[in-house]
Amino acid sequence: MFFSKIVTALTLLALLSFATADDPKDCEFQNNLDDLINMILSLVTGLIDLITSAI
Repeated sequence: MFFSKIVTALTLLALLSFATADDPKDCEFQNNLDDLINMILSLVTGLIDLITSAI
């Protein structure tokens, strides 16, 4: 539940950065999206490591 709230907040933050960009074709949004995907993947792998180490 907590994890889904984090993902939702990060997604909204990425969309907000896209909406406030001066140029809609700005590559900064793509960079933010890549950072968001990398952050989500690292969170998921961290949770998987935590679960497997607890077993």
